[in-house]
Amino acid sequence: MLTETRWGYYDYTDRHEPDIPADAGQGFDTLLVWTPFVNEAAKLVENDVVTAAEIDTGARLGGNWPEGPLDKCDEGGANVILRKLTEVATRHDRRTNSPKGSTVTCWVRR
Repeated sequence: MLTETRWGYYDYTDRHEPDIPADAGQGFDTLLVWTPFVNEAAKLVENDVVTAAEIDTGARLGGNWPEGPLDKCDEGGANVILRKLTEVATRHDRRTNSPKGSTVTCWVRR
């Protein structure tokens, strides 16, 4: 069981800290993390629940993200996000070749 120490939840006094190589995440496709967030954020904006600026501000300030999901979409392009959503959907949903509920197809803020 983890107990909080005055330095955080991990106490390495009895053993060495884990050795994680600097290139451990090299080659990881970060779009696998970003695309679901972009898709859900686009749905919220589309349904007038929140504005794009509020989503991105909330992600940066509340989640300590480097940028918001819709900023990320603007940076890479909605077509890149949609392509990744479609790729993941075809790997996981054998019944269809398109992502269910994807609203990112025409997301543009500029």
